[in-house]
Amino acid sequence: MARFRKQATTNLTPREAALDLLVREAKEEWALAGEVAKATRQTYEAKAKQLAEGWDLAQACKKSRYSMRAAGLWTMRRRLRALVKDAEKAKKSGVTGAELFPVREAIFGEKMEKVGQLLAAIREFSALPWAEIDDPGRRLQDSHKKRPATDAELVKFYEAAADSSFYEAFLVAEFSGCRGAEFGSGIRVELGKKVGIPTLTFFTQSAKADGKKKGLDLRAVDVPFPKNAAEYVKRRWLDLAKRVKPGKSHVVAIAPTEKMTAGQRFTNACKFVAIKAGVETAAYSLRHRFAAQVKQANKGDAVAVALALGHQSTETQRHYARSKRGGGDVSPVQVNAFNVSGQKVRGAPARTGPPLHVVQKAVLQSAIAAMPPPRMRGPRL
Repeated sequence: MARFRKQATTNLTPREAALDLLVREAKEEWALAGEVAKATRQTYEAKAKQLAEGWDLAQACKKSRYSMRAAGLWTMRRRLRALVKDAEKAKKSGVTGAELFPVREAIFGEKMEKVGQLLAAIREFSALPWAEIDDPGRRLQDSHKKRPATDAELVKFYEAAADSSFYEAFLVAEFSGCRGAEFGSGIRVELGKKVGIPTLTFFTQSAKADGKKKGLDLRAVDVPFPKNAAEYVKRRWLDLAKRVKPGKSHVVAIAPTEKMTAGQRFTNACKFVAIKAGVETAAYSLRHRFAAQVKQANKGDAVAVALALGHQSTETQRHYARSKRGGGDVSPVQVNAFNVSGQKVRGAPARTGPPLHVVQKAVLQSAIAAMPPPRMRGPRL
């Protein structure tokens, strides 16, 4: 008859079981910190010093945030491994004997408390909003990016911006449709008469002219006195015209800082004024308002719209607002644009329907909808 060996059983106290579980969780966590190259290690160590000194998560771009997250996790996981090794060493050290067992367990428990604190810090660090910052101003910018600022909203907006150092930049953005980043190179404004009508001319160097055929290098926009616009629009046009001496150039520019570009400073200024005024107006609302006015003044002429917005393709203007989007109330303003750099504008001169890739996408989506659902493989047990 075969003899069966009785298995040894270990009865752990609740504290011992909790410490044992903590050790396993810590080892699983530090296993995620694999070996990295020497150059990467040096980069991580430098970023870890920045984190230790205090690093502003909200002021960084997404790429920088992800890079800092990787450096922080790698550094803390390496530290976690060292703490666990030290705790296990303390538990096994010393002369064997029943009288020393409680002492070693107490020391082990104290060191494991530090392990638990670091493990909690790692989880809290991982839970930070690395993908998207919870910024009400940024949500305002995103949600109203494709909505033109209305006449009523701009009345309140400019009242709140009366003392702002960006007041003149707001006026230029409203009547020229420039991007915030383009203030870094400066927007040149001239005042003269064309066909007997006082006209403001804006010369803008495109922020998208990067050699990849994304934007026109230089464009000019003529905005005659808007006699058919609302009274407040006329006053703002005259206010800007008074700042420009006839026959001379007037440059409106925004200087970048160490932490922010000219475009970021302009965007933040718009956010601040909009919140102060209690209106839903963002930086791009001014550009979309301008786009709505260009489309209103140049019906059916896609090239004219592309020139005014600084695009090299007539397809890009499809993403910009129509005059009635978002409730309307956008004053008519005559806009004439000129291609100063002479670059060719690609695409059809008139809008004739959705671009080809949109039609193909719709067909592809309908084909996918008609396909049978994929077979799902169950988990292996």
